[in-house]
Amino acid sequence: RRVSLDALNMHCASWRDRRVSLDARSQMRFMAKCMGQDCQQSIDPNHACRWLDAHGLCYAYKTAQTWCTENPSAADCNDAGPMAAGPPWGGAPSAELTEWIPRQDVAVVNPREGDPASFSCSCMKHCSCSRTR
Repeated sequence: RRVSLDALNMHCASWRDRRVSLDARSQMRFMAKCMGQDCQQSIDPNHACRWLDAHGLCYAYKTAQTWCTENPSAADCNDAGPMAAGPPWGGAPSAELTEWIPRQDVAVVNPREGDPASFSCSCMKHCSCSRTR
């Protein structure tokens, strides 16, 4: 039984569907929000971000991650690697220790003069803030 592999996190779906009509700044803003959602998903023990769509974005649902784990040669299952997810989807010792990497060198669609040709994202795992007086 094939599952829907169209389901991405909300901001990722917005970037995918709207990027051609957005200016460079808006494309980067949507992608930053998208990568924030995918980063959070990558360290959630109840989810995973091993299996990606054609744009390198995480499938949002466990059913899609599980289906791709069971059908790794399917055309729509792009593997971020076994260490990109913890059990049962990958080989990382835990969700907190995954090696998932956010998108790098994302091409700006229809750049205007002065726009960057591409941009990269980051995921600040194990990052915390504290407040002192």
